[in-house]
Amino acid sequence: VLFVSGCPHNCPGCQNKAAQDFKYGEKFNKQEIINRITQNSILKGITISGGEPLCPENIPEVLDFIKEVKKVRPQFNVWCYSGYTLEQLEIEGKPVLTVFNKTDKVSENEIFKDTRGNRSIRISAKEGLGLEELIKEISEILNRGFIQIKKVFSYEDAGKLQYIRQYGQLQIEEYRDNGIYIEALLPEQWARGFDHDK
Repeated sequence: VLFVSGCPHNCPGCQNKAAQDFKYGEKFNKQEIINRITQNSILKGITISGGEPLCPENIPEVLDFIKEVKKVRPQFNVWCYSGYTLEQLEIEGKPVLTVFNKTDKVSENEIFKDTRGNRSIRISAKEGLGLEELIKEISEILNRGFIQIKKVFSYEDAGKLQYIRQYGQLQIEEYRDNGIYIEALLPEQWARGFDHDK
């Protein structure tokens, strides 16, 4: 976890109040962290928290850092926690899934609703309640705009699989006598370029 200093929100019950101060902590050494990410093949991702990573004072350096990470490890997961709403970040047209955790602590009659969200799900991570529904909903959101392709690529066309690995989700890859059979999810704009069976 990379904690960024400085936050304008001053939320009640802040879990990291000291990091609200823009001068808190150590000087950020981007190259040192990039080197650690590059050298540790076990790492699959990084979480950026705070403070507030997306406040105007922090966002240029945070975005620069994320771009550098993606240059050295394109498939590296980057999670960023923010106190801003999608509207405040001027992000429109994206589905909003609101997750209410710790619902095992309240009565079943209580109604949970986020009027700005497209969907709300009640879970209890501790008790494992609602997690399958949450995973299913996240998968559906992530797969919108993707098309499933099933195709055998000749060994001469094996280089095309790199595009699928980079821009899609390779689900099955089998080496056969007649070529490489794949099943994958590809963004619609990429899938149009491949002949495939639906």
